[in-house]
Amino acid sequence: MIPVKDKITDVLLITVNFPTTATNKDGMGNYTANAAQYLMEETGWNIHAIAFRFSGQEPFEESCGLTVERIDPPRGILHYDELYNPHNFRIAASYLAASAQRAASGMRGKTAAWCHGYETGMASRVLAEAGFHVAGVVHYLIAQDLLNRFEKADDQMRKDMDEDTFSSIAGRIIPAKLRPAFIRLLSVSAPLLCKLPVPDRLELLYKLEQESLLMKSSRRIVAVSPGFGATIVRFYPGVRNKIEACVAGSPSPASGSDWPFPLRDDRLRLVMVGRPVPQKGWDYVAEALGRLESSRPDEAARVEFAVIGGLGDWGGDYSNRIYQNFLGLKKVSLAKLGEIPNDAVMRVMASADALLLPSTFEPFGLVMLEAMASGCMVLSSDCDGPRGVVRPPWGILMPFRNPRERVAELEAGINKLLSLTRAELEERGGAAREAAAGYSWRDCARIHAEALRNGQG
Repeated sequence: MIPVKDKITDVLLITVNFPTTATNKDGMGNYTANAAQYLMEETGWNIHAIAFRFSGQEPFEESCGLTVERIDPPRGILHYDELYNPHNFRIAASYLAASAQRAASGMRGKTAAWCHGYETGMASRVLAEAGFHVAGVVHYLIAQDLLNRFEKADDQMRKDMDEDTFSSIAGRIIPAKLRPAFIRLLSVSAPLLCKLPVPDRLELLYKLEQESLLMKSSRRIVAVSPGFGATIVRFYPGVRNKIEACVAGSPSPASGSDWPFPLRDDRLRLVMVGRPVPQKGWDYVAEALGRLESSRPDEAARVEFAVIGGLGDWGGDYSNRIYQNFLGLKKVSLAKLGEIPNDAVMRVMASADALLLPSTFEPFGLVMLEAMASGCMVLSSDCDGPRGVVRPPWGILMPFRNPRERVAELEAGINKLLSLTRAELEERGGAAREAAAGYSWRDCARIHAEALRNGQG
């Protein structure tokens, strides 16, 4: 351990983004900031966090027990999501690793390392080689992402949406039962393959390499939900004996509410939050609402839909195309709110009746707890995170394994919500709020503390 401005560093935290309250717009940043705060309260440890600096963030912050050092990202990267572009990702990972190495050179003794996300794979290796006890917190799994891309071959609606990629072609060639084994083989061979001149179209190999490094370098692995933990073991069976799962805590409800339409009791107020990428299922929602307009136009006219995220503003062709599909709706009232800070999201949820969460995979889905705490029902796919949380009567889980049935399941779920009276919606929203109260950031922090504790002696 070394003094940092007269403080002793107990935990070195490496992550892509450590947001301020004003700049917090993503689930991973929200999770990291909350888990770190409660970890300090539970243990009394001091944390030194290293992350990239984005617009609106200070290069250095210090408060009770926490020091945040933000490094400038590679030249030309202005937005958080630009880090993940093929030509940016590898150099960004190396920047984090270099910063971790610099910090490690001055730290000795009982300092433990918390490496958050596959992006820190190279950093985790540097820290492990320096003798640190590394705990890797896995918030997203590239192996699962790759399997999801393979499954595009089974999804008639998405099959012809974009140009062919390695993953879509492989999905057509490799039988569904063999895909997980093929991805396990790729994860093992990724470090070797990445030494070859890999084209940008195979950028997931670089990310898979980082993920593999994190799994190997970490003495303990923390998964962000029990279901997600099982998925990690499916692709990385070698971590079976060093993995544990936690669940995020529920936030405090917003102090006010903000709905983009005049409040009317006969309307169904739906909200959806997320990045404009296929994983989040925006295309399924657009198609389901279009079908609802065709089959039940009067009921569709009762639906108000608030869209939060970058849909139509960033994300490439998928984002723009799906936003145009939403604009083509004639009966449903649509409000595009764009990217807004987390507290503003919570105010919208405070007026909404239900959150739509039709993700094709979701390690946890912190937005789910935010909606529940706001008194929202949840209509979700049955993926890893929601499957362990969503319960009737306030929650509806949709079977999403069969891609051909996803739109029909969504339409049926929205029809169930339309069948509820205003009193029933409010009663079930209250039940969701009560369920949210059972999830504590302190419980989450205790799991992190246990994973890191071996580094404290």
